[in-house]
Amino acid sequence: MRPSALFPIFTTSKTQPGLTFLFTISHFSKKKNLMTIRSGKIAFSEYIPARMIHMNSTPGKKKPMSPALKRFAALSVIPCLALSGCVSDKAEPAPPPAPESSPAPETCVPAQPETGLHPQAAEFLRRQPAELAARQMEAIREARNGNPAALAPWRLTEEPLLPEGVKILNLEYESEAGPRALRLFLPESAAETPRAAVLYLHGGGWVLGSIQRCSSFCAELALKTGAAVAAPDYRLAPEAPWPAALDDVLAAYNYLTTNADDYNIDPDRLVLAGDSAGGQLAATAALKEFETTEEKPAGLILFYPVVTLEPDSRESWKRCGKGFNLDADLMEEFNAAYVPDPAQRKEPLVSPLNAAPESFPPVLLVTAEYDILRDQATDFAAGLRKAGVPVRVRRYRGAVHGFITFPGLEIFFRQGVEDAASFLDGLGR
Repeated sequence: MRPSALFPIFTTSKTQPGLTFLFTISHFSKKKNLMTIRSGKIAFSEYIPARMIHMNSTPGKKKPMSPALKRFAALSVIPCLALSGCVSDKAEPAPPPAPESSPAPETCVPAQPETGLHPQAAEFLRRQPAELAARQMEAIREARNGNPAALAPWRLTEEPLLPEGVKILNLEYESEAGPRALRLFLPESAAETPRAAVLYLHGGGWVLGSIQRCSSFCAELALKTGAAVAAPDYRLAPEAPWPAALDDVLAAYNYLTTNADDYNIDPDRLVLAGDSAGGQLAATAALKEFETTEEKPAGLILFYPVVTLEPDSRESWKRCGKGFNLDADLMEEFNAAYVPDPAQRKEPLVSPLNAAPESFPPVLLVTAEYDILRDQATDFAAGLRKAGVPVRVRRYRGAVHGFITFPGLEIFFRQGVEDAASFLDGLGR
C-alpha cells in the first residue's frame, strides 16, 4: 500500500475526513517524501531579535527525506498527537510567513499583534482530524470512570531516530511506588570536568506521553551543549493523580544529585526542564525542593508550560481554545484527571503561578504565539521579573503548542534546542 494510504498526516494530499490515526511509521520510502516542509521564514516576537531560518526543501520536489525529517516521522502518530485540539479538516491555503519585527526590551511584556501561522504550523494543523480531541477526552473520561485500558492506544509509542554522538544509558531510580525508568543521554565526547545536567520532563497532560516522546530533544540538547540530559518515566493520571508524578520527579532529581559522581555530573549545575505538563512538573519540583531544602536547581527551562490549573479567562485561552493543537476542553480534562479536587488546583505545588516568585531559580520561558497557555506563562514571567528573578522570555511567532515533540514543526524544535543551549551557557556550563 502506498504511504499516503496509511499515513495521510505526512503526505501532501488533502486530509481525509473521519480518519483515526492508529498506525506508526516503521519504514521510509526513498522515492517519495512522507512529509513536505514549505520553504519559508520564522520570525520571533519582541522579546528577541527577529531571526530568519531558511528551510532547504523545495515544495513539490521529490528527493529522499533528510535525517531530521526521518527522525520526526519515526515517532508514533498517536502519542505525537497527544495534545491535539479539534481542528477543521477542510484544506485551506497556508498563510504567509510571519513578518519580522523589531525587538522590544526583555523587561517588558507588551501586547503583541497576531502575525499569522507559520506555514509549517498551518500545514501541521491542516493534517489533523477534527474528532481527535473528542476521542481523547472520551478515553480520559473512561479511564477516570475505572477503565484505564481506554487510554492504552493513546500511550503507544516507538523509539525515535536519534543523532549520532550521544550515548544512552537506560537506568532505574527508586520512587515510593517502586523502581522506575530513567534514560540518561551523554555526549560521547569526553568531559575533563563534571558536566552540567538537565532533568527533562515530558509533556502529555500528566495523562499521556513517555520518555520516547522527548528523547529526540534530549539527545539533541546533550549533543549541542555537552551536558548530561536525563528523562525519567513518571506515573500518569488518572491512575496515579497528584502528587504522584511530582513525587516521582523529585525522586529522579534526588537520584541524579546522589549519584552525580557516577555519571560525571556537577550537582550544582543541575537544571529542571520540561514542556507543557512537564513544564508544570519542573516548576513545582523546583518549588518543592526549595521548600524542603532551601536550595534551588541551577535553573528552569520551560517550554509552553502549564502554570495554573485554575479556570483561565486570559485572551490566549479564549482566542486559541480550539483549532491550535491544544483544545481548551481537552486541557480541562487533563486538569481534572491530574488533580480531581478543584479546591487543590490553587495550591502552589499544583499551580506555580500562585507560588512566591522568589522561590524559583533563573528561568528560560518559551511560549508559542498560538497557544492557550501563552498568556498564563507570560503572567508567570511578569511575576518573576517583579520579584527580581532572572527570566528570559521567548515567544515563537506563528508557532502552536507542542513543537518540542510533535512531527512537522522542525523549525521551532531547532530554535528550542538553540535557546535551551544558550540559556545553559549563560548559567556557566
